[in-house]
Amino acid sequence: MRANHAIRGLALLFLAGVLLETGAAGAQSFTSSEGDANGKVVIDPDGTPDMASYSVLRPPNALPLQGDARKQTQAGSDAFAFSSVEADSLSVSAETVGVDKAASAAAEALFEGEFLGTGEPLQLDVLFQKVVDASGQNLVDTDLSIQVMSGNAELVDEIFPYPGTAGAEQSISRSFTVPDGTTGRLSVLLATTSRSPVGSRADHFASADFDLVFVPEPGEWVGLLAALAGLGFVAARKRVR
Repeated sequence: MRANHAIRGLALLFLAGVLLETGAAGAQSFTSSEGDANGKVVIDPDGTPDMASYSVLRPPNALPLQGDARKQTQAGSDAFAFSSVEADSLSVSAETVGVDKAASAAAEALFEGEFLGTGEPLQLDVLFQKVVDASGQNLVDTDLSIQVMSGNAELVDEIFPYPGTAGAEQSISRSFTVPDGTTGRLSVLLATTSRSPVGSRADHFASADFDLVFVPEPGEWVGLLAALAGLGFVAARKRVR
């Protein structure tokens, strides 16, 4: 009986240690972060855009940052753009209604964060979503751009045009390593545009949620499985008796 308690105690201590080691790393923290939220709207045929643009360098966790722009006609044509930047998510919206004139809107949200490399593997997980509610002949487009730099070296540089139907999701994962002591930089840009000719309308929303986390080393997973196996062994012996 005492042997079982000793084995179980050791397994629990080992499991706690492994969980503490794997969980302590968690998410990669940013030493600085920068947000840029832009909105642009145009009502044809005057072709004069209204702009709302902000670019602010702030300490970590000082976000969110938001920007919007709107232009309307008395007859009801409407163009509205909105963008939001947070420490772990971007969202943009472009709403256009063409009544007497065509309406266009564009929105961009940019997150840029710097972090110090540790030489441990990192994984960037992004959930890319969009929702479209439209009628008539509209032109809508959404792109997600991701870039990861390690010093002057480019680790990730990709553009993801949104595929599939409105309301679907796209999951993106990329793994990389930034050398110990090297400054890494993550840039995530989400952009959407909408244009509605006379007699049409579109309400276009897109978001990107992202996490930059440490990836546990294979040895840590082995230790975790060994600890769980030890607990299972003790439980099995107890049932047999």
